[in-house]
Amino acid sequence: MDRPQISVIVPVLNTRPYLIECLDSLAAQTLSDIEIICVDNGSTDGSYELLREYAAREPRMVVLRHEQGRQGGARNAGLRRARGAWMGFVDSDDFVQPVMFERLLEAARRSKADVAVCNLSLCSHEGRPLRDAIPSADLLAGPPCTVRERPRLLRNLTICNRLFSRELLDDGGISFPEGHYHEDQFFVIAALSLARRIVCLPEALYFYRRQRPGSVNETRGQDSMHVFTVMQAVSEFVEATGICAPVRALIEEVKALKFMQLYRHAGSEWKDRYFAEMRAQFGHLIVSEQPQILSRSEYREFRFAVGHGRWSYDMYLRLREMYGALRGVRP
Repeated sequence: MDRPQISVIVPVLNTRPYLIECLDSLAAQTLSDIEIICVDNGSTDGSYELLREYAAREPRMVVLRHEQGRQGGARNAGLRRARGAWMGFVDSDDFVQPVMFERLLEAARRSKADVAVCNLSLCSHEGRPLRDAIPSADLLAGPPCTVRERPRLLRNLTICNRLFSRELLDDGGISFPEGHYHEDQFFVIAALSLARRIVCLPEALYFYRRQRPGSVNETRGQDSMHVFTVMQAVSEFVEATGICAPVRALIEEVKALKFMQLYRHAGSEWKDRYFAEMRAQFGHLIVSEQPQILSRSEYREFRFAVGHGRWSYDMYLRLREMYGALRGVRP
């Protein structure tokens, strides 16, 4: 095959029950000029053998093995092998609309954008759509923009509903931190921060399987602590690349948001340590009283955590959840 327009990188780890649906959705893309790079990350459930069988009848598919490390290393292996001018990422337990990559590429080229992003539909582990993950107001169709112009694009850091220019990634030196969970958050923050033009598609073209048993996204306990290492890498990237002050301020808000969101998943035996680290991090964050990414409720939560201990914070969260339930607000 000549150089494909898009390289789609699929890290695979013990997802055999979902793998065929994922691969079929990629093979059925209306944009045929793609390559599908599947990187097995040490599967023991027969996923690697299934990949080899599928690749034998799908000439656009390449299978690699990456038996050490986490998803970041597998995705980096895929990036090194990729030949496309555009990069997409799909998780092997998810699936996509047949038109996804054609629509993203058309939008990116028409707008001369560095990144194209669409909505994604949250699904049950059986694949039943539940709801769109991103509020429609955050992805309204319009002219290409930057994160300074549409800061709420930084609220959702999922990597799989996007198409990235290879030129942007190469020029920015953007790759995945290896050995940690939440590595995709670094990648998305870095790419969106450097992108000069981002184009949005409001339709949900990606189907994200939520709360699948055994999913690497369902991190708990010590794994939750990895977010602090990843966000430190973000800080170092910001310093090295000289990202402008207004964007740095937005990234400060993103850090506060992600630290608070992941506190819920820390696990009881890690809550004390997580909260202590989160509160220490909050002491270094400068978050405006008029936040552009945090909601007013999230900003109040941030301020409460700065001034109170863990048990008071837990009570604050429980009371807010009860209040939200009474008002019928979805968590």
